Amino acid sequence: MTILYFSDIKILGDPNKTTSQHFWSQMNGIEEKMLYDAEDAIAEHILGYYDINPDKLALDYTNYFTYIDSNNDKSKIAKRGHNKQKRDDLRQFSLGLVTSKELAIPLCSYVYEGNITDVSAFPKYLDLFRTRIGHYTDATDITLIYDNGSVSKKNLLELKSREPQYHYVCAFSLSCYKELLDIPMDDYKTVSICGDKDILCYRTTEDIWGEKNECILIYSEDLYNGQYKGLLTSTRRKEQELKKLKEQLRNPKSRISKAASAIDARIKNIIKGDFGESIFEINKIGIRIIKDIDFSVNYDIMEEICNKHYGKRLIITDRFTWTTEEILEAYWGQSDIEKIFKDSKNGHHFSVQPQYHWTDSKVRVHTFCCLLGLLLTSILKKELSDSGIKMENKKIIDTLSGIREVYVLTPDKKSKNDFSVEKKLDQMSLIQQDIWSVLEKKVYCKKK
Repeated sequence: MTILYFSDIKILGDPNKTTSQHFWSQMNGIEEKMLYDAEDAIAEHILGYYDINPDKLALDYTNYFTYIDSNNDKSKIAKRGHNKQKRDDLRQFSLGLVTSKELAIPLCSYVYEGNITDVSAFPKYLDLFRTRIGHYTDATDITLIYDNGSVSKKNLLELKSREPQYHYVCAFSLSCYKELLDIPMDDYKTVSICGDKDILCYRTTEDIWGEKNECILIYSEDLYNGQYKGLLTSTRRKEQELKKLKEQLRNPKSRISKAASAIDARIKNIIKGDFGESIFEINKIGIRIIKDIDFSVNYDIMEEICNKHYGKRLIITDRFTWTTEEILEAYWGQSDIEKIFKDSKNGHHFSVQPQYHWTDSKVRVHTFCCLLGLLLTSILKKELSDSGIKMENKKIIDTLSGIREVYVLTPDKKSKNDFSVEKKLDQMSLIQQDIWSVLEKKVYCKKK
């Protein structure tokens, strides 16, 4: 007879010190500076170990809703604001993060109040970043890559306000530079980046807020289709609301005001946004008292608007000597940090939420631990990628979670307890075997 015992984890040391309460209690003695020092030491080691040059760094922000009670005044960072998961009813805290372009390693995190906008957080975060980056790299020619949520005239000047100065590649709102929308599509050229991605773009040099910038206008068919679909949905909703208003005007028992000024205000409120004022043609029947309305959608104007405005994005930079390919590849790496945020909201792995803490210090420690888990998984992802195994973080953890140790107990009269014990790994799938082989060769045997 053979008895099998399966084990997913082996606990070493005092089991009383592995409880959640013990772990929770240890957070009391950890200060914010200690977390920064630990993060900087880890970043320094990883950058040196993998010989990563942090000359291109991605910056982005996100927020996490909490279940901290409204009457709880112990947390100063949990505030109400616009939540990216649409939980505006709950208090939230925000996270700013800088990652390396290579490996997307989290390097410098900043937990702050949930009611501060990205553009307002940028100067404070930049000061913190300037102070900390010198702890783990001597690089001075650094380019920050970020979205237009952090862009303002003041913030662009802040990058050059004192040493070390930073270059930038960032998105910029086309509403601030509408003349670029008039550039005909025939002037756009196709540029290949990342080996297999073709980008239709137009490059020019323009004066923005008194400074020369390289501007790259990008056209995306997927973005166009998404925006066009949104416009159709918005237009149909407005048509329904106008039909409802028409029925109310024709109903003698309707109690709405039919005065021309009141109806003008209703119509203006209905068609506002998404170019409704240009798309809808509305005829009012009546002068001082409106008895009825007729309306229609001018699809020719809608097509003109879509061709001019939709599918286009603008990127600006002060890297004048970079090729168009280099600028686009740098900006395209911004999506990696968004994947990190997506992973940090995965309910099964790395998730920052739900976090069962209600003081700022514990929220910061909890966030640090989650980011550390993401960092270690990113390193494992690189080791697997170098060995030809391409997998995302979630898939890596799901696959490894299915590997179990087996303790085989076999009757043996010569042994002390009449059983011999042999530890083996449970039968693995082919992909599990491949990953385990890489771990044995490239991770477990390393002593650096």
